[in-house]
Amino acid sequence: MRCTAKDGANTVGFRRSLFLTTAIITLVTAIAGMRPASAQSVSGTGDLSPDATTIQTPDWTVGADLVVGNIATGTLDIQNGGTVTNDTGFIGYGGQGTVTVSGTDGGGNASTWTNNGDLVVGQDGNGTLNIGNGGQVSNAYGYIGVAAASQSDVTVSGHDGSGHASTWTNTGTLYVGDNGKASLAIQDGGIVNSALVVIGNNSDGNGTGTGMVAVTGRDIDQHASTLNITNQIYVGSGGIGNKLDILDGGLVNSGQASIGYGSGSEGTATVSGRDINGNASAWNAANNIYVGFSGSGTLNVADGAAVATSATGGGAASVYIGYTNGGTGTVNVSSSTGSVSSLTATDRIDVGYDGDGTMTVGKGGFVSVGTDVHIANGSTATGTLHLDGDATGRGVVETGSVIKGAGATAILDLNGGILRANRDEADFLNGFTALSVAAGGAWFDTNGHDIGIGTDFSGSSNFNKLGLGQLTLTGDSSGFTGASTVSAGTLAVNGVLGGNMLVDTGGRLVGTGGVGNVVNTGVVTPGYGNAMGTLTVQGDYVSTGGRLEIATVLGDDSSQTSRLAVNGTTSGVTHVSIINRGGPGAPTVEGIKIVEVTGASNGAFVLDSNYVFQGAPAVIAGAYAYRLYQGGVSTPLDGDWYLRSSLGGPGGPLYQPGVPVYEAYGSNLQSLNTLPTLQQRVGNRVWGPGANGDGNGIWGRAEGVHGRFNNAAVSATGLDQDIDTWKTQAGVDRVLVDSDTSGRLVAGVNVSYGEANSRINSAFGNGAVKTDGYGFGATLTWYGVTGFYVDGQTQLNRYGSDLNSELLGSLTHDNGGSGEAFSIEAGKRILFGEHVGITPQFQIVYSNLRFDHFVDPSGADVAAGRNDSLKTRWGVALDHQGAWEGGRSHIYGIANVSYEWLDGTRTLVAGTPIINADDRLWGELGLGASVSWRKDLTFYGEFSGNAPFRGFGNSYILKANFGLRTQF
Repeated sequence: MRCTAKDGANTVGFRRSLFLTTAIITLVTAIAGMRPASAQSVSGTGDLSPDATTIQTPDWTVGADLVVGNIATGTLDIQNGGTVTNDTGFIGYGGQGTVTVSGTDGGGNASTWTNNGDLVVGQDGNGTLNIGNGGQVSNAYGYIGVAAASQSDVTVSGHDGSGHASTWTNTGTLYVGDNGKASLAIQDGGIVNSALVVIGNNSDGNGTGTGMVAVTGRDIDQHASTLNITNQIYVGSGGIGNKLDILDGGLVNSGQASIGYGSGSEGTATVSGRDINGNASAWNAANNIYVGFSGSGTLNVADGAAVATSATGGGAASVYIGYTNGGTGTVNVSSSTGSVSSLTATDRIDVGYDGDGTMTVGKGGFVSVGTDVHIANGSTATGTLHLDGDATGRGVVETGSVIKGAGATAILDLNGGILRANRDEADFLNGFTALSVAAGGAWFDTNGHDIGIGTDFSGSSNFNKLGLGQLTLTGDSSGFTGASTVSAGTLAVNGVLGGNMLVDTGGRLVGTGGVGNVVNTGVVTPGYGNAMGTLTVQGDYVSTGGRLEIATVLGDDSSQTSRLAVNGTTSGVTHVSIINRGGPGAPTVEGIKIVEVTGASNGAFVLDSNYVFQGAPAVIAGAYAYRLYQGGVSTPLDGDWYLRSSLGGPGGPLYQPGVPVYEAYGSNLQSLNTLPTLQQRVGNRVWGPGANGDGNGIWGRAEGVHGRFNNAAVSATGLDQDIDTWKTQAGVDRVLVDSDTSGRLVAGVNVSYGEANSRINSAFGNGAVKTDGYGFGATLTWYGVTGFYVDGQTQLNRYGSDLNSELLGSLTHDNGGSGEAFSIEAGKRILFGEHVGITPQFQIVYSNLRFDHFVDPSGADVAAGRNDSLKTRWGVALDHQGAWEGGRSHIYGIANVSYEWLDGTRTLVAGTPIINADDRLWGELGLGASVSWRKDLTFYGEFSGNAPFRGFGNSYILKANFGLRTQF
């Protein structure tokens, strides 16, 4: 049956309406015998139930207002897919009205009540609206509890069997408690949508409007009970006792929110708990939240719930607590369930903007602030931030900084809660010049950031540094007498922090200020940033596995350095790491003082290094190594600790383990950069005075040399060096001038390749050098008919070398080098009879070489100094020549004396010259022979031994040379 109210005969003449009350009779019996038709009025003896299961009455369309409970009691049930459409709907219009919208029909169509105008629940009467099992209600503005005498309730609950939520949609504003008392319950997955919500309104000025909204739980499919608000929500626009409860996984999505909006109003919002599946109760505000705008507001976030602000388009929004002068706001964030409760402001939080604000963050509470927390911002404001906690849990406020405003009262109560940084900030407690730490202690978490605090702290509880990053204290906190702990990250004290200090494992204490007693199980680093300085322990220092890091410029006694100064006593073992700030290394006398102890120096400071010299660790700088000593050289009982690069006493400098290898490098190169004698190079070309000699030819030779160099005349590191060298050389000779009367001029070119391997032993460290080299040479020789000869040689060489230390490993690989060598030799063979001759001879050889500079593993720059040699050789050879059919022989013995005119090899290690020079005067004896067949093939060889005249036998050189020459 379709019932339509029109102009004409109405039961009440003041408006066009359909009234359903007990005073109106005969509707049900009249309907029973009617056919579908329009009517001007409908009367019934009881309740009206549009029901899709009753074929005649599936839908009602009321072309005017619909009143349920006009003066008396009325009930309207819309169920099983029934629909009602009208203009404005009233439930309890001066009477008692109840409307239930519930269920669906067999096709899944929801029971629906459509109000083309507003919907008023309780207009001077008491109204009840129940929307359940997927029922749908819509209207423009919604009112619950209009006028002081009204007590009205709306419940939106559950869903239908297909998962469609029961829904109430308000396209305008929803008033809950508009001068009357009202409640709205959204539960079991129900949904309420509205453009704007006012909870508790006092439009008539009598202060009786009280609204209560509860959004609780979820349905069995985990759909949250939800209140969606496009624009603002006001909890307490007027009146007192106004509440918004979001509980057990309920959800509110809103725009800007005000709690305690109007002057004299009172509002409380409580967001608390989670459902049985752990889904948090949540309030998402897409704009600012005002707690105590002009009235009194309270926001409670508890037991794992979440409240967050954001702005349209993903921007930032703030939380203001006590907004205007006269507004009072209170925010409490905590949890007793183990689940974290959170309040997030994407911009700032003001605790007392122009009014009075208090925020308490207790254990289990977490407050995240996008920018800063302001306390008592305006001149009329008061603000208090309580940070509470204990060992069972701590409240956390994560912010860029905390700023003290212009208000007379700004309180930051550090009582066991944690202040956590979300950015680098030089003035983290801006404006707080002094703070007393409460019993729960001050807890600062730098959270990977660098922050600074200039506040003077006092109190006797505890001070704690948490998280990665650095906290820098510059205030005078000598009035703090409690216990401080650096649990993680870095605490820099550039002011004073009194009391006892524990540097825990994973913590680091740095700075140039002063601290009280220190127990070090972590790291202590005097100085700040890249600047060196002194950190003063005003009491005792105890190490229980702790470390000390010292930055210093490793040089002489006057080197700039950081230092740990202990006014009390020291005990325990501290491992010391040295950070060299560009020091080149230098000899020391007293040493570089890094620890100064005024009291009893019972602690042991042990240097950390992979390099151990004579059982003690040492650190490397340039050419030098430094060990750590207790006591000065001139003040051995002072208890202080010094870095010294000397061996102690008159022992000279302490070199790093790479230096012996660098010292030997030049000698290894020189062993390949030498030139042979004429006899060693080509054997006999002329077999006697007046002989024609050999013509054009090619030749090749190989030599092997073993040299031992002990007790060198000059050695910076006192090294012993063994050098094994082999070299091959091949050349082509061509006769340029051939005169029977004057002699023969022969020119030649040659190439060579060789390898030299050194083994180095030194008290400072052993090592090895391997050098490969190749070269190109040219020769020019004059053979006179009288037995006189002059031979000139030049050689250009390129080298590649690997240097290794037994302690440091590879020092450099394939290091490039080059060298040149020049030789002039002259002699004359004098015959004694037909076969025997003696040949006095003289040779001068100049050799010069260099290598590419490199940086070794310790950071020292290694470069070639002057590496040249000028050596003269005076010799005499006694020989015997013989001949037979098809062949000739030449057998000789030779004695040489050689003298080195220059000063050996020089290597610069971080600018420090490292010099090595062998004895200048050496003697040599050798035996050799040449054998020629058929005048076109000659085999030649020589064995010799060299030794210095000083300390004969300490050093020697053994050499073998073999060659083959043929004519063409």
